[in-house]
Amino acid sequence: MYTNYKNFIIASEARQEAYDELDVEKYEIVATLDLRTSVICQDMDKQVFEQKDYAVGVTAPPFHPNCRTSTAPYFEDLGSTRAARGADGKTYQVPSDMTYKEWHKKYVEDNQEAEAKEEGIRRGKPTQEPQKADPVKIERNDKSEIPEIDLVPGNQVRTPDMKDAELIKPRRKDKTDYKLSENGTVMPTKDWKGQHKSIPQNAEPFDVIETKTKDQIDRTFYDENGKIQKQMHSGDHGRPDLHPFGEHGEHGHDYKWPEGQEKPARTIRDLSGEEQVQNKDILERSDRDDGE
Repeated sequence: MYTNYKNFIIASEARQEAYDELDVEKYEIVATLDLRTSVICQDMDKQVFEQKDYAVGVTAPPFHPNCRTSTAPYFEDLGSTRAARGADGKTYQVPSDMTYKEWHKKYVEDNQEAEAKEEGIRRGKPTQEPQKADPVKIERNDKSEIPEIDLVPGNQVRTPDMKDAELIKPRRKDKTDYKLSENGTVMPTKDWKGQHKSIPQNAEPFDVIETKTKDQIDRTFYDENGKIQKQMHSGDHGRPDLHPFGEHGEHGHDYKWPEGQEKPARTIRDLSGEEQVQNKDILERSDRDDGE
């Protein structure tokens, strides 16, 4: 699965290069309009971003393994259509500016056949979309050979001569200055466990706010400008159907702040190997109540 994910990433990067060459200023997210589309891609569908903000896994697909979402240059109101697939498997056309949520409300809600099929899919693995064939091999512009690498959860790279436990650093590493304890775990700057506070989008630079909901402890990280950067959740919030990650549903969120927008875009993913180590103290407690 992660070998295919590697190919999806390369394909997305190739699309970004094509946009640069064609001087595309804006692009939009285009999810698949059917009952198997992941929750992440449903939310991202039809969002528009500046080309300079293109970031694979954050503002551009793939957003998860086996992601079917794509992108397209953004043009205002061309009056065109986009394809959708009904519960019977047949394809039909809808207005191109119709979002996934609008499509779902019009064609799925109150449709007994569609709702029954959607429920059946949800009981399986809603965010793992089926892939019928391996993607076409992508060649880079310089014709250089793509190294034979594999990806493990968290988008980390593993070379053939490495042991399973030896991981190279991720291909994209955010600028951080978080303090670590002697055992290598993150040291929170604010302890909000037991307090009923909303997580702010802005805090102090490099803040790490620790909170607790039910039986899980979560951490929110802020960048050098005090903007929310990512979150580490040690459980599935009681919704394993929406968080099919890790052993206990542990997962991460990345936040991207496109220029001109007041709210950041958020994506969901597995924790990287490094993040699992740095947050092992809360992950080990995710399946029990410590009495706090």
